[in-house]
Amino acid sequence: MKRRMRWVRNRKEAIFLFIFAFLFLFLIVLENNEITNLGYKITGQEDELKEEKTKNANLTIEITNLSSPQRIEELARSYGLVGVKPEQITFLPDVTVEEKKKEMMEPFSLLVRIFERGIEARER
Repeated sequence: MKRRMRWVRNRKEAIFLFIFAFLFLFLIVLENNEITNLGYKITGQEDELKEEKTKNANLTIEITNLSSPQRIEELARSYGLVGVKPEQITFLPDVTVEEKKKEMMEPFSLLVRIFERGIEARER
């Protein structure tokens, strides 16, 4: 009877070890599958990145070609535009931003002073 009990006990342990080994191997297969899928995704993303870099390079070349001074001059001539003569050029005086702000605010200066006095009166 002891032998039989021992065999049953060993049998339970063997079944437990078999199930544990099966689950462990199943998890390894799942992990390898996930790693493979991620590898495919990375490869796809790398290919997409290469395509986008190629497009970007082509667009940069196109911008350079379209904005070249020679091309713009040719287009201007084809539309009948002519160059500016030196006597047609007028230089404007240098005006700072602060000076321009003051100039623009002059018509409103009275309103600004009235508004500021009203705020001061309320604060008292």
